[in-house]
Amino acid sequence: MTKGDLPDSDSVVVLYIGGEGRSGSTVLAALLGNRDGFFPVGEFRGMWEALRTDELCGCGESISSCEFWRRVGERGFGGWDRIDVEAMLAMDNRLARQRHIPRLLMSLSPYGKSAELNRYRQILARLYATVKEVSGCSVIVDSTKDPAYALLLRGVPGLDVRFIHLVRDSRGVAYSWGKKQVERPEYGQHPVLRNTFMNTRSSWKAALWWDAKNVLFQFAAISARYRLVTYESLMSEPVQELAHLSQFVGEDRIAAGETTQPCQTFEYLPFHTLGGNRVRFERGLIRLHADEEWKTKMRPSQRLVVSTLTIPLLIAYGYVGFSMKHWRSG
Repeated sequence: MTKGDLPDSDSVVVLYIGGEGRSGSTVLAALLGNRDGFFPVGEFRGMWEALRTDELCGCGESISSCEFWRRVGERGFGGWDRIDVEAMLAMDNRLARQRHIPRLLMSLSPYGKSAELNRYRQILARLYATVKEVSGCSVIVDSTKDPAYALLLRGVPGLDVRFIHLVRDSRGVAYSWGKKQVERPEYGQHPVLRNTFMNTRSSWKAALWWDAKNVLFQFAAISARYRLVTYESLMSEPVQELAHLSQFVGEDRIAAGETTQPCQTFEYLPFHTLGGNRVRFERGLIRLHADEEWKTKMRPSQRLVVSTLTIPLLIAYGYVGFSMKHWRSG
């Protein structure tokens, strides 16, 4: 499937953003990418699918035309044509889905190893190490979000994985999942897949997924380096949150002239990201603001359903009543 050895390198620090989708992970990754030493790769579990469909990279070029990803393929694997993409997709499907979480958890012990799982982790080790080498950055920001993939990465040799748990109010997440006919920008110029729309969910399904993904991610990150961040605090106090996250990964150098006061604008640069919100194709100054459209446009019946199904975690994360919002571990 692939040839060559893992590039010689020090431990690769991966800052993994986990939780439910529609919670601002694309923006958080971009904010981190504006700091020295951080390199956002987007939803990196989608690398093999991006190769299969020739997805549009966040830089605006297709994967096959992007100079950065071409160099990663050549240095890591002797060229992407040396990768059996369909076999990689099948392996990922067998190993990294949510139903495989018990198996992945067992694999972190000496008694749960498997040849296929070890093989896949070796390939991922090479992939992440090569991204570090080509980018020249010390921290890779991966916004895949999936709990199962988080557990998979915990067993990858040479990776030092730190977990950011990004949480947004369940009502806002459910409202976002309910929006219809939102185009997938990564296929905007694709000859076959253009006009492909983002997935949608009903309110009750979005609520249950919000519960499940957040609980599972906390479970996947147990006993690992972990930090909880809320979407709302990120939007209102971005500089403070980013400073905390920089310290969290040991990259706490403060740029000259950087203020500790709230700053609501940042420059969106062309990052080499896969998947994620369409904002990754924006350029220039972006003004940060919490998207709270749900507070005025969400139907009362939908809000009631979502609130009822998610009330325990809304309380735990500080959205309702007693607050554990500032709980931290790691």
